[in-house]
Formats: sequence, C-alpha cells, structure tokens
Amino acid sequence: MSKNNPINFKLRKTDYSDYKVLVIKTKWNSEIIAPMVDDCLKELKNQKIVPEIILVPGAYEIPFI
Repeated sequence: MSKNNPINFKLRKTDYSDYKVLVIKTKWNSEIIAPMVDDCLKELKNQKIVPEIILVPGAYEIPFI
C-alpha cells in the first residue's frame, strides 16, 4: 500500500473536544438501539466530545429532523 492511502493514515489529533456530533436515537427497537447508543456515547466521552442527542419514534422520522 502506498503512503497516500487514506486507510493507512494515523490520526495525529488528540483533542476532539471542538467537534460537533449529533446522535439520533430511536424508540423503536430499543433493545438493540440502547446498547449501541451507550457504546457510542462512551467512546465520544473518551474522546472528550459532548454530543447532542435527539430522540425520535422510529427510523422513518430521521430524514424529517
């Protein structure tokens, strides 16, 4: 692989606190969605990112946010 291959690059930034992240959580299928969102929020916290969280009834509503 070449040095310019984006798959091979290493992130040099260590502070992501200035990033803006939106997490969309659905009520539908909560037994599947809740653990995924929890893992996502844990990783964002590890990266010092404070996300905005929006709760929607189901996946159908996501495009209308």
